[in-house]
Amino acid sequence: MRFWHVYAGATVVALLVIGATIYWNFFGPYKASEPSLQYANAQLVFTATAIMAVIFSLLYATHQFRRSLARPIIELAFDKMGNKRTHIGLSQVEKLEIPIYAYNKGDRVATTYQIELKIPNVFEGYLVREREGDRLYGKPTDDHNAFIVSFYSYNKPEYICFVNKYVPIGQVRLKVDDVARLKSRVIEIIYKVFGDWGDLQEGSLKLELPER
Repeated sequence: MRFWHVYAGATVVALLVIGATIYWNFFGPYKASEPSLQYANAQLVFTATAIMAVIFSLLYATHQFRRSLARPIIELAFDKMGNKRTHIGLSQVEKLEIPIYAYNKGDRVATTYQIELKIPNVFEGYLVREREGDRLYGKPTDDHNAFIVSFYSYNKPEYICFVNKYVPIGQVRLKVDDVARLKSRVIEIIYKVFGDWGDLQEGSLKLELPER
């Protein structure tokens, strides 16, 4: 729900409460005739208006606080050529080594984050880190149909994920024999992104094999 929806709803409720209070105490069939009671009713209307003003102030302060909580939103892509592809055909891949990039479409720079990839066994059981050249070996899942690889930024400057920028995470390599035996034409890499911004970010990359 957007903030203006909440603000509009609160405005309607406030107007109804204040209007009902004024009508009941000054124009209704049971309005007070004595000056002391009229003064008390006026105080009641003022109190109701003040309470509504406090509620509006809290809503506005909450909205501004939420706006101040900028956070990165990290997605993975197969290339950095401007179209942020998350779905490519194997015919578009020049070799069996497929690069993976992190793309930050949020509004805050990400310095410390973890990316967990669930990679099908049609790939080699490791991720080669792009900037360091070392292999991150995966841990097999319970069904042995995939393996889990975790990538950590470790606050290294080369892995800082700036807003609207790409960071090369690494490469995965297809197994030629396993690709030939695949029944499905789509290979999916599922990923999760963890960070100090709180909520979990998830997504997937899909590689579409050419028809036989």
